[in-house]
Amino acid sequence: MKNFAGCILFLLCSWSSNASIIGTQVVCDIEPSIIWECDDKIAIADANNSEFDLLLMGTPFLSVNFEKDALLISNLQDNLSMGANEMLSLSFAPNLFSPSDFALLTSVEGFDAVDIDFNQELLALNFNNTRWSSEDYILLSFQSSASAVSNAPSLLLLIIGLVALKRRLAKNTPQFKSNV
Repeated sequence: MKNFAGCILFLLCSWSSNASIIGTQVVCDIEPSIIWECDDKIAIADANNSEFDLLLMGTPFLSVNFEKDALLISNLQDNLSMGANEMLSLSFAPNLFSPSDFALLTSVEGFDAVDIDFNQELLALNFNNTRWSSEDYILLSFQSSASAVSNAPSLLLLIIGLVALKRRLAKNTPQFKSNV
């Protein structure tokens, strides 16, 4: 019985869940703010909706959408040439993804991996000197080394609490003796 209980405890402690940006808060900022703005400054990442539209003089030009472990930025207009030192900054929970573990897929002319700066909680994308045609996109896929988040601490706390409760109840339960 002890071996069985030990195996169950081992399985529960090694059980993990996947880290995801979905459900976390994301903050958007784009410069120069004289001509560019995020339609919302703060959003909760949702896989089914675009979190932000990037507005040029009030007109939506780019869409920012987070998936479980990816970021998709899409062009909403026909053509767009950038050359005013445009920089998109997205802030989210620290240590969600590793800065070195991402793959870039893009159809945007003039944009590549050197235009990305990422320090675990701030993602900066340099759009200066890029040209966007209709249906162009930037896809950042995060191969998360931080994706395995152990549930061991919470499960161990639960088990310790249950054992302590059982001992306390056993200690405080009156024992009745039978005189037969």
